[in-house]
Amino acid sequence: MNTNRRVAHLPPRTSNIKKKAPTHAPTSDSLFVKIGINIGVALEYYDFMIYVLLMPFIMPLFFQNNDPLIGTAKAFSVFALGYLARPLGGILFGQLADRKGRRNAFTGAMFLMGFSTFFIGLLPTHLLFDTPYSALPALLLIACRLAQGLSFGAELPGAITITSENNEQDTRATNCAFVISSTSIGAVFATGVIALLTCTVSPADISNWGWRIPFLLGGTLAFISWYLRKNMTETGAFSEIQSHQEKRKAWTPLLEVITHYPVSMLIGIGLVLLPAAMVITNLFFASHLVIKYDFEASAVYSSMTIALITSAFLVPFFGFLSDYCGIKTLFILTCAIFSIACSHLFSILEYHTYAGVLSFFILWQVFLCASISCVFPWLTHLFPAHVRFTGVSLCYNVGYVICAFLPNLYTCLNVNTLNSRIISNILCGIALAGLISALLSKHKNKNI
Repeated sequence: MNTNRRVAHLPPRTSNIKKKAPTHAPTSDSLFVKIGINIGVALEYYDFMIYVLLMPFIMPLFFQNNDPLIGTAKAFSVFALGYLARPLGGILFGQLADRKGRRNAFTGAMFLMGFSTFFIGLLPTHLLFDTPYSALPALLLIACRLAQGLSFGAELPGAITITSENNEQDTRATNCAFVISSTSIGAVFATGVIALLTCTVSPADISNWGWRIPFLLGGTLAFISWYLRKNMTETGAFSEIQSHQEKRKAWTPLLEVITHYPVSMLIGIGLVLLPAAMVITNLFFASHLVIKYDFEASAVYSSMTIALITSAFLVPFFGFLSDYCGIKTLFILTCAIFSIACSHLFSILEYHTYAGVLSFFILWQVFLCASISCVFPWLTHLFPAHVRFTGVSLCYNVGYVICAFLPNLYTCLNVNTLNSRIISNILCGIALAGLISALLSKHKNKNI
């Protein structure tokens, strides 16, 4: 009888089996949230492009100087200042994202982007002020560019971090590539807006009021993106580490990245250098090809636009390819081939034909898309979830800061020589630095 009683009180076997919760389970956000993420990434490069493309109109309105070279140097310096603010923005929003949640940081960065971009469109020019206060518009422009830099420092790293944490490892590069392709869409949108503006508004009216329209439009779209992101949920990776945060009250993600992951940080910065240099150098071509090779400005802008449209399709293709053959393998091949082909790429321009400049920009985008589709998902593998946003932001922004002054360097070196070989040699060295960084990476993750 005792035996039967004991058996009767035994719980069912299945009740002792506990299902283990999946690690880093992906979450799914609504379509509107995903649209908000992609709009924000596109707007980063939209704002990035319109400042450079409108520089001939903005420069005399904010910078008083009779020497065009000095005026251009000042305008490019303000452009570079925005990049100097990026690491600080990445650090500030990275601390917030890794401690308080991806959603708070991501929506906050977009609000700051929308406010600063919209306010540039409302800035007064030095023509409205007497001599003692004529520098005020330039100072306000610098302040807005710094605010943009803070928001940009968290935008693309945040989008890549959130996308990678919301998707499976085997398709991480492909899904990140679709987010990255939004940068091309933003750049195309910028060139399209400027092209439409220059075709419908006279140069005098652009200088008077037309230059404000692209900034006001970008700020409005940024606020729409911010509104769509408000419904974003936390990623599976961050939800998992939330339960451990109470045990780490003194946890500072920035210090942890620097002290515990210095090698990963240096490797990440080395990986970012090539795509950063190619993106910024691409902007320099808008003036360089007109001056050095005597191309018509319309031919340069139209070929750039076609190449950017092509890149919107190339990035997802290379993302799929890197998931298939390995991120590290594709990146090493890209760096090696580019370092060899870079000088020959510039020789295409010597034909002085539209087909030549179009081929140059398309090939340029092929190398850029191949490298950038590898770098960003690779960065998310370098750091654990509790410091991932900070680590990715730090690598991305420091790499871009290092390359931000390339237009100034090119301008100074080409004042007397006007020799494109200098540019190709610099880029070749940067590609080799990326190659060395990739070879030094010892991560055993099968997706790399």
